[in-house]
Amino acid sequence: MLRPAYLLGVLVLLAAGAGVALQGDPKPAPVAVAAPVSISTSPAPRSTGTVASDWVDNESTLTDNALYRAGKVPASRCRPPTARLASSTAVAGYGRALVACLNRSWSALLTRAGFYFLPPDFTVYKGRTSSACGDSDGDAVAFYCSTDHKIYLDWSEYVSKRRDEQIWIQGALMGVVSHEYGHHVQELVGIGAFYDDRAENAAGEAQLETSRRMELQASCFGAAFLGGSRQALGLTGERLFALQDDLSTGDEIGGLRDHGSGDSNERWTSAAFASASPGSCNTWKAADDQVY
Repeated sequence: MLRPAYLLGVLVLLAAGAGVALQGDPKPAPVAVAAPVSISTSPAPRSTGTVASDWVDNESTLTDNALYRAGKVPASRCRPPTARLASSTAVAGYGRALVACLNRSWSALLTRAGFYFLPPDFTVYKGRTSSACGDSDGDAVAFYCSTDHKIYLDWSEYVSKRRDEQIWIQGALMGVVSHEYGHHVQELVGIGAFYDDRAENAAGEAQLETSRRMELQASCFGAAFLGGSRQALGLTGERLFALQDDLSTGDEIGGLRDHGSGDSNERWTSAAFASASPGSCNTWKAADDQVY
């Protein structure tokens, strides 16, 4: 996520876990992340409801948001694309198709909860790019900008001509796009604005912990969608394992602790994948040792 006021957690977290047991020995992930999925790209309808800016400035927006009581994320009934992710065009098409699926599911849930729905824009780039929130640092594989409501994806991180890598790329792409879309959901329900308030009034470890709560929740929201649409997205067998592997990734040892550990990501996303509900994603009320 790339916030307009300052860069906090630019590097996307390809992390968390879809808690479903698999049979057989796990397969090691290849060097590259990769694989395809097909989906209808019809735009989701805009809906009317509560606008985040109308909310009273208080912590309940984070800790007692109406979204937590909205129920399950409806199944998208999308069919993922089947083209091999061997070019920027294929990766971009996959990403746009997945965003269209996310739009249909989240627009229905947010409308039911009384929020205004606005679909995000989506674009791809290679290496570095500029956005309304600032310039990426070249290390981010994807980010969400709250100013222009756009998801940015570095397509070069998700391309491979090898057949044996396709399912792994699919898992990584599903995980990262769903995570960045989770930041868009946070923005629509007011969490983004009040996260900014809390982060600006914190420093050091307290600010990093606030970032982890935000990032873990975005991954959790993404997992709730993926769990609700697991059948349509073909999340079984090796494809499911590839997604789980991606979602259970956390901050690097010795690196910046702003997205959460692998264990924390797996805990939050496993619960959300199983429940298919954002009610499993209230990181703002969680104990410190649940968001480390």
